[in-house]
Amino acid sequence: MKRITKRLILLVVLFALMAAACLFLAQPLLPSRAYVVTATLDGKPISAELLRPPAILGTFYIRLPETQPQQYRWFGIAFPRESVFSPIALYTGWRGLPYIHTDQAKGVRLTSGKINDKWHVAFTDDGVRFFNGSLDVTLTKPK
Repeated sequence: MKRITKRLILLVVLFALMAAACLFLAQPLLPSRAYVVTATLDGKPISAELLRPPAILGTFYIRLPETQPQQYRWFGIAFPRESVFSPIALYTGWRGLPYIHTDQAKGVRLTSGKINDKWHVAFTDDGVRFFNGSLDVTLTKPK
C-alpha cells in the first residue's frame, strides 16, 4: 500500500511539473477587461477582443477578426516597454484557446522598418492609440 501511495504522489508531482512547464512555454491568452478596446476599419467600427497571457505582466493582445490582410488580425501591446507590435507566432490549441510561445511574445514593432505600412503609436496615461491609413485601434482604461 505504501508503494502505491508513493507512486501516486510521484505521478501527481510529475504531472504538475509537466503542466507548469507547458504553461511557462506556451502562455494561454485569456480574456481581459483591464482596458476597453475600440477599433475602426476605414471609419467603420469593427469587433475587437482584448486578451492577456497570465504570466507576462503588462502585455496584452488584441484580436481583430474582420481585418484584411490577415497580418493585421493580431496586435500586441507591452506597456512596460511602451511598444505596440505584430506578434510573430500565435497559435490556437486545445478547445480553440489561443496561446503564444513565451520566447516569441515580443513580435515586430509597428514602427520598425520591417513593417511596410506607416503606423502611428501614441501612449497616454490611460492607454494607447495606434493607427495607419485605414485601421485605428484605441485602448483606454474603463471608467
